[in-house]
Amino acid sequence: MHTLLKASLAFIAMAALYAAAADLPVDEIMNRNFYAAKVKTLTYDATMILVNDKGQQRERKISGASRLQPDGIDVDLAIRFNFPADVNGTRFLQLQHADRDDDMWIYLPALKRSRRLVASNKRDSFVGSDFSYADILPPRPALFRNVLQRSEAMQGFDCYVIESSPQDDNLKHDLGYSRRVSWIRKDNFVELKVDYYDLGGQLFRTQSTADHKMVESEPQRWLALRRDMQDLQSGHKTSFTLDKVDTKQPVAARMFSAESLERD
Repeated sequence: MHTLLKASLAFIAMAALYAAAADLPVDEIMNRNFYAAKVKTLTYDATMILVNDKGQQRERKISGASRLQPDGIDVDLAIRFNFPADVNGTRFLQLQHADRDDDMWIYLPALKRSRRLVASNKRDSFVGSDFSYADILPPRPALFRNVLQRSEAMQGFDCYVIESSPQDDNLKHDLGYSRRVSWIRKDNFVELKVDYYDLGGQLFRTQSTADHKMVESEPQRWLALRRDMQDLQSGHKTSFTLDKVDTKQPVAARMFSAESLERD
């Protein structure tokens, strides 16, 4: 009887959660999606697999760190490529800004200097992968016109299907896509799939996520431990897997400066 009561209460709680979520405006859904992965502090080791149209694979090993800025909105992110030799020592730094363009730098060991990236670089390939720089820390939802298209099930989860179009042509050009369609889980607001349409309106990339893990409980924060990006025009694919994550270890502020990129 006790077990049955617990199960009934859990069902009622879940039903209430879905009922509340069903009444959310589309912009609120996208805001919750934006904040879903805003972890206070994070260090990780990751593996990136690049697959060409012939099925040939290249592996890269990465370490990274991020911290949520005091405003609770913006994130500082530092990434270092460790393997193989041709990318070893490559570093990327991004400092998000809610009120202006993000600051982005990349350090290339072969040149022995860092280079500042501009907004138009966001559409470029992230270190030769099928992800773009804009995919690393996605822009805030207020920069898009969001339309709820429908609800549907995907991978056993009830999802909102939302179309998002950049508010202005400059942003559209910087991002390199005219719109995107996202399948967002109703229970935790993490995206399961995102389709990207090029400036001509053709579907050209698809991102899928898996292995969602809750890493903070109050408020709930989630990480997708695996992301796959498929370039439908070239046949290339990149998978990004978080092998090890730590949300407890403090991250030193000195990691998030342009000067730090050139320190070994």
